[in-house]
Amino acid sequence: RPGYLRPLLCLTRADTEAVCRACGEGWVTDETNDADDYARNRLRHGALPALCGVNSAAERNLARFCEKAAKADEYFARQAESLLASARVTDPKCLPGGARCALRTGQPVWRLTALRQADPLILDTALHRLVEPVRDAEEKYIRLLADLVEKGSGAVQLTDAVRFCARDGVLWREEADKNTRRQGEKADGPKSVSYT
Repeated sequence: RPGYLRPLLCLTRADTEAVCRACGEGWVTDETNDADDYARNRLRHGALPALCGVNSAAERNLARFCEKAAKADEYFARQAESLLASARVTDPKCLPGGARCALRTGQPVWRLTALRQADPLILDTALHRLVEPVRDAEEKYIRLLADLVEKGSGAVQLTDAVRFCARDGVLWREEADKNTRRQGEKADGPKSVSYT
């Protein structure tokens, strides 16, 4: 905003202060920066100096790594969206009943062969995207869904109301009535159920 400039993350604090001095501009330091109440400050005050003590380029290398990781994350997100779009089934003919019902109610259905043929890292990202709207995309849920895709048959219960099902070559999200859960089945954790 006019009169304010947020820190430039690509510059060190010393660089930023030098630019301000050269331009005759002042700056404000957040009063919480000196306290170790926040994890970011503990890292800034403890871990970063320790890393720089071992390797003087540690801060620069870490910043470069973070930039590359952000670009990789964007790439995998785009590829995952493309995978889910290309694997999506739009024609309800020859779908099993649950998948046909899901498609009719606007829930997406995906072809398992397309998912299985995907690069594992892209599939992993795609499965994260499927779980995120339902609950925290913890690794255990992603692994259960990956197993479901590989097996091609069964279900993974994510919450009381949502599970992913696979059968007859397709994967779909199903809004399950919590009153129809199998006896003893808990909804607070992932549950993998096999169809016979």
